[in-house]
Amino acid sequence: MDTLARALLPTLLHELANTTQLLTGLHALTTMAGGDELLASHEDDLARAGNDAQRLGWLLGVLGAAGGHDVLLARREQAGLDWIVTLVAKAARREERHLPTAPASLPRLMGCTPDGWSVPWIVGSLLWQVGEQPHPGAWHFRMEADGWRLVLPGCNPAEFVEQVPGATLVDRTDGPGADLLLPAQYLSQP
Repeated sequence: MDTLARALLPTLLHELANTTQLLTGLHALTTMAGGDELLASHEDDLARAGNDAQRLGWLLGVLGAAGGHDVLLARREQAGLDWIVTLVAKAARREERHLPTAPASLPRLMGCTPDGWSVPWIVGSLLWQVGEQPHPGAWHFRMEADGWRLVLPGCNPAEFVEQVPGATLVDRTDGPGADLLLPAQYLSQP
């Protein structure tokens, strides 16, 4: 199992347990006298649990795909970058790692990404890599004429560039090293 997958799995399992506990509690309401009314008063909780289950299912699929079992198949999630960055941040807190603060908004994944999971996985892996440093710098995506540049000081994207068709390395503009440049059609403005 990959280093990032090992780090994310406990956090993901914790979130799944929380969602399962919420759903179990909501189900218990249906067995009580007046259960329909009680459940109706918790519709927001049910909707939240449904959204969480969708997000967590996709994240589990990403972990499987990173391990060589692409269970996501054609599934694409526009919020995939947000979801993986949030999970990596939670796992980092759990291990007392310092990650740079995520940008206020991240690009959306487009349906034309080759597999739907490798772009978020690489971003998560690079963030995890940067979290090994004592004082990681700020990071962001920047749209350029050639595509989307991931500016993440202190990471080494060279080991990941071949995992995304069309991705290339470009020299950093503010120091040594390289940034990852992703094809423009893979992402869109938030």
